[in-house]
Parts: sequence; C-alpha cells; structure tokens
Amino acid sequence: GVGGHAFLLKGKTRFASLESPDKKLGYDVDYLYRGDKLCETIHQQIEKALKSHPVNMSRLLKGKPMIHSAWIWGRGQLVKKDATKHKMDVAVVTGTPLVKGLAKLKGYTIINADGVTGTLVTNYKNKIRASLEALNQFDVVYCHVKSPDLASHLKDVDLKIKVIETIDKEMIASIYESLKECVHPTEVYVLSDLGTCSQSGEHFADVVPCLHAIAPWQRGYNTEEFDENAGKSSVILDDKQWIKRFL
Repeated sequence: GVGGHAFLLKGKTRFASLESPDKKLGYDVDYLYRGDKLCETIHQQIEKALKSHPVNMSRLLKGKPMIHSAWIWGRGQLVKKDATKHKMDVAVVTGTPLVKGLAKLKGYTIINADGVTGTLVTNYKNKIRASLEALNQFDVVYCHVKSPDLASHLKDVDLKIKVIETIDKEMIASIYESLKECVHPTEVYVLSDLGTCSQSGEHFADVVPCLHAIAPWQRGYNTEEFDENAGKSSVILDDKQWIKRFL
C-alpha cells in the first residue's frame, strides 16, 4: 500500500527472522533481532529517534499513543541498474511508494498521474492513459496496479470482484482499443507477481496466468482464460524465461 517503506542498501542480516508483522503478533520485539548485530543496532536507533520525535510529542499532548518503533522485515539482494546489454528507456506508472523506490534504484523514470494513489481509491483511467501516452517516449512502460492485492488482504471477496471488474472496464478496455489503432510494434503483458488469498488475506506462491497481446490486436502467448487457475493449465515459464522472451 502507501505505508512508509525504507531501503537498507548495505549490510548483511544472517540470523534474525525478518518476517512481516502479521506473522509475529504477540512476540516480544526486543527479542526479534537477537543475534543480528545490524538489525539490533538499527532497531535501537529507531527507538531512540522516535522517543523525542516532534510527532510523538504532539501525539502525547493529544492523548494519543506514541509510536515506539518501526518494523524491520524482508530481505534480498541490492537492486542494480540495468546492464548495458539490454539498455532500454523504462518508465513506471504507480502510486505505491515501494515500487517508486525500486524504480528509482533501477534508474527508471517515474511518471505521476493525477489521482493515482496506490490504494483502493485510485484513478484507473488516468493511470492507463499516462501509461499509453508514455509508450510514445519510452521503450518499456510498467503500469503497477495494487488494488486487487489490497482487497484480498482485507478478505473482501465482493470488493475484489468489484476491483477486477473496474480494472477490466477502465484499463483493459483502453488497452484493447489502443492496440487496434497502434501503428508501432507493441506488446502487452498483463500478469501478477504472486497470489493473495481472499480467505486468509495472505500471499501464497503459485503459478500465475499471463495475458499477452501484440499490436495491432492479436492474441499472443497466453492462456484462454485469466484467473487463479489458468496459469496451471498453460506452459509454465519462470521469470527469467519471460524476460528473455520479452527482450
């Protein structure tokens, strides 16, 4: 979503369990990072900074609970800028701060569109309009949509259906019409990075479907349907194979 995120660009974490907050409900946070000097140090510095922070002083005067710490979670390799072998101009259209941060680390251009928030209340029409217009300037445009994932985390099936229907109406339809009029060779991929269960509200690792279209409108390499089960019935490619095919 649009919650605060920060990146630790250097350092190693070998021992601490850096799971998401919902996995550690009820745990004593003072013991979460024991054995990991880097995480312990960062955690202590965050608590020290928040203790006398003006925002906390203001909350205290208003009778609101103070913010005592920040959650350190997730780990991975440092994102590097694209190699010159496949040098392309890439733009990213998103309202999600985390995706903007990753795009910036990769050296991509971030396009801000009016009303694009990265929440359930967002302007899909402006988002896809900005993405389609960017194709006139950039080799690749990545349009990130967060709302279906957020609806799943809320365990609201009806809301998720409504979100998907809105995306079909306000985004996919625009892509379809634009491809029919497109004069330049253009390929479109619609896919998800993972699954989010509407019953548990948690992410799960599974095969995801991919819709592939080529301009002028032509079905590409994809499944007949686009849902949670469609990916399992098609040829399975990992992320490196998809990128190789795309390039």
